[in-house]
Amino acid sequence: MFGIYYTTMILNLKKTEEELWQQIWGLRTDVRKGEKNGLQVVLSPSESEIQEAFQLYLVMMKKKYLPVLSSYSLNETEKRKTIVIKKDEKVVSYISYQLHSDIDKLWKSQICALETIATDDAYLKYAPNTLLYWEGIKYMKSLWFEYLNFNGVS
Repeated sequence: MFGIYYTTMILNLKKTEEELWQQIWGLRTDVRKGEKNGLQVVLSPSESEIQEAFQLYLVMMKKKYLPVLSSYSLNETEKRKTIVIKKDEKVVSYISYQLHSDIDKLWKSQICALETIATDDAYLKYAPNTLLYWEGIKYMKSLWFEYLNFNGVS
């Protein structure tokens, strides 16, 4: 049987930014592609940008035939950070992180975790997800997290 397989990947954020950049050598072209195509990274999105991102989340969940909990939102809290990508003033992609992890209790380390990521399919050609991953890595490193858990990446 063929399908998409998911795995958990944990990235060591204790490395320097240059070491992390070298580690993602296969993705650097896509990071540059997103930057060259005018994708704008918004580290502190407004409430309206968060709501646009939430609409992308709903579309993604519908495509995957997954239920949406009525209590779920992307609103920023002390335990969640959302970063968005805009193109021509429209939110076209977002990534949301948990600013804690159950693994912390076992490893006694500062671990953050990818929660969700979604993109408007019309903008996939600009590689917004790869740019979001890179910007998220740098941002979480700036918050002094030691590890980033990429929960269930394909």
